[in-house]
Amino acid sequence: MRFPYLVIVLSLLIFVGCSDDDNPGGAKVADQLLITFSETDLSLQAGNGEYLSIIGDGFSDEVFAASFHLLLSDTSLVTIDTDQTVAGSLFGTDAIVFTRLDGNLLRITATRIQGDSSYEMEGEMASIYLEAEEAGEATVSFVSGTMEIYNEAGILIDMDVVGLEDISVTITQ
Repeated sequence: MRFPYLVIVLSLLIFVGCSDDDNPGGAKVADQLLITFSETDLSLQAGNGEYLSIIGDGFSDEVFAASFHLLLSDTSLVTIDTDQTVAGSLFGTDAIVFTRLDGNLLRITATRIQGDSSYEMEGEMASIYLEAEEAGEATVSFVSGTMEIYNEAGILIDMDVVGLEDISVTITQ
């Protein structure tokens, strides 16, 4: 009579013992994504502007869109021309970028087009156009916790985002 119970208990032990200890329950393991600016320091002359790219490395082929926020430390020194913000090659040749500037907070969403297979696993996510207003020092930084990566179905992908270093902008007369 005890034999059937023993078989069930042994079967459960074998099944549990064969599970992947590094990935309990078979949950998707987060990929690591490196996000940086194209420059570490930027020098501009007052009255001039320049593109600054946001670079991504470590994307998987399931990535369809990314959304994140940037913060300008001093908008009296540097502003962003949202009309000149462009999507990067990472999301393909027909990628779309949406921007919204609220004071010194820039919200960016970049996405590829359904069916576009020209996307890359690393490269430019988007480029923003910085305009130098007057001489001084400013900082452009990623807002912690705002990087969200989505798949084609619009489901948030769990990715470990690293990098996200600030960039110093020096404006001269």
